[in-house]
Parts: sequence; structure tokens; C-alpha cells
Amino acid sequence: MTESDERVQKLEAEVTNLRISNATLSVAVEHLATAVKGLTETVQVLRDTLNQGRGALWLALLAGGSVSALFITIFRKLFP
Repeated sequence: MTESDERVQKLEAEVTNLRISNATLSVAVEHLATAVKGLTETVQVLRDTLNQGRGALWLALLAGGSVSALFITIFRKLFP
């Protein structure tokens, strides 16, 4: 074999290795994209839950304030 034949074989082997590496990276990127999509959905669910909790807190504060105002009004009328 001549030097140029050896060089061609070496380059062909490197190209094959690069193709294999590229295929492996492609699979890894697909898995990463799937994981990111799942995390995005989870974050959205958590945000929705947090917003529901905030709404419940505001409702509880409003109800507590209303009950407190009602009791204060009743006690002031009963005990002038």
C-alpha cells in the first residue's frame, strides 16, 4: 500500500467515526429536547397551581376581613 492509500483509509475511518459520533449526538439532543419539553410542562403546571394558591389566599383574606368587620360592627352595636 502506498502512503496515499493509507491516508485515504485513515480519512475514511475518521469520516465513519464522525458519522457515528454525529448519530450519537443526534440521539442525545432528541433526549434533551424531550426532557426540556417535560420540564416546561411541569413548570407550567406548577405556575398554575401557584396562581390557584394565590387566588385561594386572597379569597381567605377577603373572607376573614369580612367576618372580622361583621364581628366588630356587631360588638360596637351591642356594646356602645
